[in-house]
Amino acid sequence: MIYTELIWSTPLHINLPNGKEHTVSSVNEAFALVQDGWPRIDGEQYRQCCLTCRAALNGRAPAAVAREHFIAACLEAGAKLSALSPVPPRVTDGTAFSSQHK
Repeated sequence: MIYTELIWSTPLHINLPNGKEHTVSSVNEAFALVQDGWPRIDGEQYRQCCLTCRAALNGRAPAAVAREHFIAACLEAGAKLSALSPVPPRVTDGTAFSSQHK
């Protein structure tokens, strides 16, 4: 199954207890990260994160809810996290604003 990329407006920088660092910008990236070598797979927040990310990728849950469950799984796993600068919204009609057009 091919999923649409569900990008968050504010990416997260994650420092896992094993010393690895990741920048996570979407539900897709969060789900991939928790599925591959997550430091704590026995927790309730981890389970909720997996379920909600999968539901979001299948169009059954909002990406924002999956983000909140991912944050909870990070905290449960002892990761340190911080929000990065928000990503500007993408233009969908093929036009873009430019400071050169005044």
